[in-house]
Amino acid sequence: KSEAKAAIEAKFPWNVKISYNGESVDADNMIDTELDAFLDGISADKNGGEYTFSVEDSEDLQSAAAEAAADAAAKWDVKAKNGSISEYDAATDKFLFADGAPGKAVNQEKLIKDLVEAATSGNYDAVIQAEVNESQPELSAANAKEQYKTLSTFTTETTANEKRNTNVKLAAQAINGTIVQPGEEFSVNTLTGQRTAAKGYKDATVIKNGVYVQEPGGGVCQVSSTLFNAVVRAGLKISERHNHTIVSSYVPIGEDAAVDYPNKDFKFINNSEGPVAVVMTFDESNKKLKASVYGIPILKDGIKLDLTSEVTQTIPIPDPTYTEDPTLEYGQEVTVTTGLEGKKVTTYLITKQDGKQISKEVLHKSNYPKRTPVIAI
Repeated sequence: KSEAKAAIEAKFPWNVKISYNGESVDADNMIDTELDAFLDGISADKNGGEYTFSVEDSEDLQSAAAEAAADAAAKWDVKAKNGSISEYDAATDKFLFADGAPGKAVNQEKLIKDLVEAATSGNYDAVIQAEVNESQPELSAANAKEQYKTLSTFTTETTANEKRNTNVKLAAQAINGTIVQPGEEFSVNTLTGQRTAAKGYKDATVIKNGVYVQEPGGGVCQVSSTLFNAVVRAGLKISERHNHTIVSSYVPIGEDAAVDYPNKDFKFINNSEGPVAVVMTFDESNKKLKASVYGIPILKDGIKLDLTSEVTQTIPIPDPTYTEDPTLEYGQEVTVTTGLEGKKVTTYLITKQDGKQISKEVLHKSNYPKRTPVIAI
């Protein structure tokens, strides 16, 4: 059987190619299965004789041709690009829209027919020209502009600390106007870079290893946390988020998003079919930080997303530790570090249809560690 197959393949090799625009690809052997079946029949005949191998149009042959046509389409098809949001004009504080571009698509139905014809006629050296048709985008720039909506907005209030507010303003400016393409990942750290004094960031309070310290960029976590809340409600996919080691005051517990360059970042992926834009503004007069996500709606009409968090475990404040301070009076005690309860929190993503809750799913869990008080004596 193997010798017979080798002899047939040597005399009638399968060399069918598919060509387009000067480029060719080999079509997978479509007659191999039929040839094996043919030789199985010969092997079963104990009397011998003459046999004629012919390829008939069959379900298996159609399936093989369809697979070859799909491979060609995967190589040469280009999806039409819809008109969409293209850039942010900082001077006018507006987004600009650009027209789409036509695509191209292999006529798979015709290619399947041509491949079957080559196989059934014995034309195993055929070079089949793929027919490729132009496909038009569904949306022009004007159409896209009509479809783009504010998907979600979330606002937090900052403090009166001017240095901290400077950091919030700088980080918001670095993020404002960012356009995220479909499948692209957004990163706060990538957009802001390291928050340094050279960039204008001021020393302000940050949380490091469970304690408050002063360093450039203090307050930027409020920007990432505010944006996190807007992104979740827009229906986008969170790919990286961290809770603080101390509960934040500007968002509900479990709904913060800490950043610490370069170790901790806030990231999300645009899981929609079109670009989305991030708008971040800081109103210094009323201390309001607002994050908005702008795009073609992901969620169905009437669907809204929200968050709710529950403390699942509270861990008591540990007994204090004491450290001697020779500058203190005998019997005098000074709190060096206040103690904190530890908390474990589960945050849920709430889905509502026309105002009525229809699902409640765990979004993430947060662990805020306990802190031992330190008292100088």
